[in-house]
Formats: sequence, structure tokens, C-alpha cells
Amino acid sequence: MASSVETTTPKKLPKIGDGRSLVSPVQQKTSAVKEQVKSWSKDLRARISESIEHGDGQVAEDDIIELRRETAAAFINALQNDSRASWLFLQEILHQLSPLKNYLQEMADLFHYLERICHHFDVHKERLFDIHIIDALKLIFPSDIQRIKDTDLLPKKNYTVHVPPKSNGTCSPPTLRKKQAMFLPNGRDPYVLEHPDDEDTYFKPKPLTLGDLTKSIPTVAVELAMRKCKQ
Repeated sequence: MASSVETTTPKKLPKIGDGRSLVSPVQQKTSAVKEQVKSWSKDLRARISESIEHGDGQVAEDDIIELRRETAAAFINALQNDSRASWLFLQEILHQLSPLKNYLQEMADLFHYLERICHHFDVHKERLFDIHIIDALKLIFPSDIQRIKDTDLLPKKNYTVHVPPKSNGTCSPPTLRKKQAMFLPNGRDPYVLEHPDDEDTYFKPKPLTLGDLTKSIPTVAVELAMRKCKQ
């Protein structure tokens, strides 16, 4: 008896494309940010780089001031927007500034923003854990960042998220209101003005109600009858 063997044709696997779909959205976004940063102060950076290469390192003072101004504007943009895109944009700008770092270090007008950025990333480290702004700042401003770290400096004014002060676990006792000494019109005999929340117990007459009047009518009637009999 001959046995028949069933043959099945294996299904074809889906074709792999040219690889563009395998790039993660994060990588695509990072690439887009890098392309945008290339145009950031492009002419200014090119002019300074040319002065360094062909001018014996002498850079025009106006170009240095403008570079510091553009860098401060990038700091302000990131702090005000406080979004992943704005911080990634700043991170790429810092990478572009690496060849020009000698013209940015230890500047008072930039140190203020470095304080605020370091403080902001310390407060929001969980949310911004994968954005390496502080590491990028250390490459451009090593002495400034070290100073902030050593002295634990905080910005004089926090323009971002308010952070409540830490509690030391103790609470101060409530302030007791003191009694106010008063004087009679004759200027003598001081007395104390009582307050409803004072600890001293004081008494007031019970207010008269309709029930009290009803109960007292028979007694008053008997008293009146006895007085008439005596007359």
C-alpha cells in the first residue's frame, strides 16, 4: 500500500526594505536637530574660525560679543521652552561651540545662565535624564561648572519651577495672642479685654427663651394673687 506524502510550499518571508524604516524616531529627530544647528550663527562662527586660522588668533571684539550674545539667547530659549526639542537643540549648539570655547569661558554674563541650567537639571533630573546638557557644558565651561559644583551655587532668582523649601521636621509652636491692657476713661484702673479664644473661662447670662416665659407665668400669677389678698 503506497503512502502519499503531502508537500507544502513554505511561505515567503516579507522583504526587508532599504533600511530607512529601521531608524528609530529618536534618531530621526536627532538628525533633524543637527541639520538645524548647522545654520545657527553660521556666518559668525565661520568668520571667527577664519580669524583663528589666518589671523594669528586675533578675533574681532565685536564678533566675540556677538558670539556671547547668541550663546546667551540659546540658553534663554531652552530655559523658557523647557522642551526636549529645545534642550536637544542647545546640546547640539554646545557641540558646535567646542572650537570657540576659549572666547566664552569665565564670562559673568553667561555664568548666570549656567547657574540656572545646572539648577534646572538638578531639579528635573528624572524627566531630562537622557539629555546630557551638563556634560556638554563641562566641555565648553569647565571652570565655571566646577565652581558651581564646588560652591553649590543656586541662581539668585528661579524663573522655572518653584521648589518648596525642605522641612527640618520640626514646627514652631503657635503664637499665643496676648491680652491687651486697657484703661478706664479716668486713666487708672487697668483692665483686660477678653477674647473669645482666650483660655480663661468666662460666663455669660443664658438668653431668655419662650419656654422660660411659659414656665414662669403660673408662678407670677400666684405671686400677684397673694399680694392682692394682703391688700
